[in-house]
Amino acid sequence: MKANACHTAVFILSAALSWPTNVLGHDSRDNQRLSKIGPAPAFTLTQQDGKRLALKDLRGKVLAITFIFASCTDTCPLLTAKMAGLRDRLGPDFGSKVYFLSITVDPERDTTEVLKRYAEAYKANLAGWAFLTGTPAEVRDVAKRYGIY
Repeated sequence: MKANACHTAVFILSAALSWPTNVLGHDSRDNQRLSKIGPAPAFTLTQQDGKRLALKDLRGKVLAITFIFASCTDTCPLLTAKMAGLRDRLGPDFGSKVYFLSITVDPERDTTEVLKRYAEAYKANLAGWAFLTGTPAEVRDVAKRYGIY
């Protein structure tokens, strides 16, 4: 799962659980509609500080969700660095309106301590960015429901 997830790192933007399921696209000549989407699949995982975080705790915020693993040496560091750059550009909206979640796909190795060091390496502002892990079963379930294989 790790290699594919790292190569197909997913960047998901959603308005946490409040995104309408029938969204109209911008007015165009042919009045096309965006495809229907549903609410982001619910989950509860463990943050880098050992506290549990549920998706519902972030209701009303725009979320950027990525799937990474700390020992990844190709796309994960690039993706995390891009996220750090976006964090800086968001200014005061970061944390208050926009929240980042980086979910490991390697929970056996990515303990809370490992994720804490990973977050520190990228100077992550933890007021608006959580690095999440869980049991292998929890992580597998979340990854599957978000289309990560």
